[in-house]
Amino acid sequence: MLFRSFVMLADAVGLGVFTAIGAAQAESSGAGIFTVMIMAAITACGGGVIRDLLVRKIPAILTSDFYATASLIGGACFLVLRPLGWTPDARLSVALTVTLCLRLIAMRYGISLPRVKRLPASPSQLTELRKAAQKASRSHE
Repeated sequence: MLFRSFVMLADAVGLGVFTAIGAAQAESSGAGIFTVMIMAAITACGGGVIRDLLVRKIPAILTSDFYATASLIGGACFLVLRPLGWTPDARLSVALTVTLCLRLIAMRYGISLPRVKRLPASPSQLTELRKAAQKASRSHE
């Protein structure tokens, strides 16, 4: 139990660090607002996906609670502080801290986003059924 807690804490710290780094790197390359936020999340969550795949687990971003959302909010904080005249180092610290705190709070209290209700079939099967229904309706015309 203690080892799992340490791993989850390290994961939350990594999420915060890579959110801040991803946002700063995207901004320094001249990316727009939404691109900076998305790059912050992709940079932060990508490492967790690779980690989970290497140990043959379903990536936490697909099954877990407040993970990518915490990163997006951290990236937004990085952006919001720029027009207020904050230094890049201070903005990095805030992005890291906000992301880390949101993730820790979500882990502690089991906060998660609403989940999609179970579908009657897989998305690919639903698409095939929809296409077949459209084809049948066209042939009856």
